[in-house]
Amino acid sequence: NSRNPMIDARPRVFVSSLMIGYGAVRDAVTGAIERAGCEPVRTEYFPAGTVSPRTACLDGVASCDGIALILGVRYGEPTVAGISATDEEYREAVRLKKHIFVFLEDGDREPRQQEFVRSVEDYVDGHWRKSFRSPEQLEGLVEQALCEGRPMVAAGNAEGGFRERI
Repeated sequence: NSRNPMIDARPRVFVSSLMIGYGAVRDAVTGAIERAGCEPVRTEYFPAGTVSPRTACLDGVASCDGIALILGVRYGEPTVAGISATDEEYREAVRLKKHIFVFLEDGDREPRQQEFVRSVEDYVDGHWRKSFRSPEQLEGLVEQALCEGRPMVAAGNAEGGFRERI
């Protein structure tokens, strides 16, 4: 990663969702993240590399301050871990205690996706979420969530020095 945290101190937000069929949604989220003064991190932007897609995605989550978790009606294909890539990214964000912003697309969910959504929005251990019907509505909700997630607090990072964190 050639990013210099001393030059670009914007909080990084990982965009986690299905890839196929979600281009407009991911673009809307990216725009909202940028307008909120944060740096969007999308797997589509990763360069070709020598690590597996799974490792690249989980490293992407680890490199961020938070994730925007976009859950639609489909669960996605289970990976070798037995869960979808989005589910695995979410679990990694939870494990690493990242800030998680959850957005649910309105619609009838596949059974496995409904089970995932139930765990994500669990009353005790889950996350507050917002629902959306269109990429435009989602864009506003993401920007609002990130802007209201501030004021940012300065926190040390692995590279040393300080940076704003969500």
